[in-house]
Amino acid sequence: MNQKLLKKINDLRNELANDKRILNLNRCEGKMEHSEEVMALAYQKDVAENAYNDSLRHFNIRSQEVKLAQKALFEAKTKLDSHPLVRQYLLAYHDVRILYEELNNELFSPFKERLCEDAK
Repeated sequence: MNQKLLKKINDLRNELANDKRILNLNRCEGKMEHSEEVMALAYQKDVAENAYNDSLRHFNIRSQEVKLAQKALFEAKTKLDSHPLVRQYLLAYHDVRILYEELNNELFSPFKERLCEDAK
């Protein structure tokens, strides 16, 4: 590969590694992962998700069993997503997703336009 291109790729990688949005996301993720409360809520959500999937395998989607399992999953997910550390993480994740979308558009939109023109 071209040395100039490799340098630019490495520079981009370094810029991303030091971007405040990514650093914030990593910090939020670390706090979340070290919270016993968040881990317990995540476990409860996983248990509810497994119960919901099991109910779908064994019962009709309109059955009372499935509806109860779906409600339990919704409640467990809502509790998890409402936790302050999880909310911080989700907001930080949103900021990073926007950054990645901008990068994707900047880096790859010329190729997408060309592919669309070639398809005509």
